[in-house]
Amino acid sequence: MAFKSQNENDAILKDLQRLIAGEVLCDEISRVIYSSAASIYRVKPLGIVQPKDKMDVIKVVKYAGQRGIPLIARGGGTSRTGNELGEGILLDFSRHMNEIQEFDPNEKWVWVQPGLILASLNKFLGPHQLFFPIDPSTRDYCTIGGMIANNSSGPHAVRYGAMRDHVLSLEVVLSNGEVIPTGPVSLRGKEIKELKAAKTLEGEIYRTIPDLLKRYSKPLKSERPFTVKNSSGYDLWGLKNSRFLDLTPLFVGSEGTLGIFTEAKLGLMPLPGRTLSGLIYFDDLDRVGPATEKILELSPTMVEILERQIIDLVRKQKSEMGSYLPEGIEALLFVEFEGVDESEIRQKFNQLGEKLLREERLAFDLKIERHEQRRIEFLGQRLDIGLSLLVEIGDGEVGAECAKRFGATVSDRLVVGDASD
Repeated sequence: MAFKSQNENDAILKDLQRLIAGEVLCDEISRVIYSSAASIYRVKPLGIVQPKDKMDVIKVVKYAGQRGIPLIARGGGTSRTGNELGEGILLDFSRHMNEIQEFDPNEKWVWVQPGLILASLNKFLGPHQLFFPIDPSTRDYCTIGGMIANNSSGPHAVRYGAMRDHVLSLEVVLSNGEVIPTGPVSLRGKEIKELKAAKTLEGEIYRTIPDLLKRYSKPLKSERPFTVKNSSGYDLWGLKNSRFLDLTPLFVGSEGTLGIFTEAKLGLMPLPGRTLSGLIYFDDLDRVGPATEKILELSPTMVEILERQIIDLVRKQKSEMGSYLPEGIEALLFVEFEGVDESEIRQKFNQLGEKLLREERLAFDLKIERHEQRRIEFLGQRLDIGLSLLVEIGDGEVGAECAKRFGATVSDRLVVGDASD
């Protein structure tokens, strides 16, 4: 995207500064900083808007829509696929729109703004013996809005699924500035009739979706992927059942292409009971797949793989992990089981060792972390793999400014971690 002249670009940014209560950043250093994130891509935005509230978002959406300017919503900037980058106006929700709006511990739900960091949410929930179970490795940085946009998951996906399984409803700003709620709407009630009759973009959506699903019902049925997490395209399968139509699954995973989230209602879970972790070592990467199938039969709460390139990199950068990462391994699986009775959990690891090491000979070693503190230390190191987003930003003035503003480490290497926002 290119505008006619620098003067036109400057005029757009001045319009935005007059229009909203939040900040508009258009200096070169800010544009360069926001041109990168955790991915390898570099795309310099026209400018950055840090909305103060929902009205700021509505105004920017309307302004950009009238002028054909792309909008890019951004949370923590931890996505490795570049979907937080773009040449248009970048909306940074992390600065202001990062609050917990409403919380019901008895019903186990919470309303939040999109810029709220996942770790902050769970810190708030901890004293109530609740937590939000989706746990990408970038949990200390990623935001709820980005997680919803990407349908994020994490190493506990085998137990808790992905974001789409825990987002109850959303508040969304559509492309024309309309604000709509999402959630289950009865197919037989008065509400659906009123929505379809409305001469609004929301009304058009509710009129179109049922016909669309009916028209493509055969390919939707035959080509439905049965996976723990599906982030490929839009989720049309969760939109409608025999009783309700719910737009929420459609927006989750849509990466900001259908609307901008301003609030989200999330379902919560009780804090887990006892956990026990183990490392399974492989000298052949091809054996990891069959081993994983055997592990899943025992209902683990976490299964995560580290392959040789990542292991070598971590061993080099983090010498304190040497005891966990001996030389000569092609891959390892980090496996966790959860339960009320510790002896029951240990029995699962005994079954695993018997099956993988002795019967099937798929792995050559299994280490169970018997000490809670060491388990926590290893888990922390594992998270560091995802949190070490050491992306080349540049050197000189820009690099120094990045380090100053964000406490960032400037490097020329990218360390890969889990799925995140």
